Amino acid sequence: MTSIDFYISESTDTSIRELLACRLSEKACQTNAATFINTQTKEHSLQLDKLLWDFKEHSFIPHKLYNHADTEKHPYPVLIGHDVEPEKNVDLLINLDNKIPDFYSRFKRVIEIVSNNKEQRERSRQHYKFYKDRGYIINTHHIK
Repeated sequence: MTSIDFYISESTDTSIRELLACRLSEKACQTNAATFINTQTKEHSLQLDKLLWDFKEHSFIPHKLYNHADTEKHPYPVLIGHDVEPEKNVDLLINLDNKIPDFYSRFKRVIEIVSNNKEQRERSRQHYKFYKDRGYIINTHHIK
């Protein structure tokens, strides 16, 4: 069964979700866990693509914007996409979208990142309830 983790941040920084996604992607790479970061829009994907290059000075996270034809030929440990389901099996889904993707249960682990924003917290409560109502065991991690 898919493992669900909520990372809850106390930060009011508007980019905290993306920064945490980068850090979690870096950890996933260290354990060889293939990762898909689900974003809200094409612009959001491009923003995250740039951030993965810049967020840490001495770190490199091999990643690519998801493109079916190219990505299937040359797999990367971290893929970024929106409104698309990766065709190959991926271990970890980091969901940065406002909605839960229909394909979430294909992954071994799903991470939802919650910022200290009223609207975001309310949306995350709805996501939590969605997973809980379906019998998933949910872990929460508080980030200061």
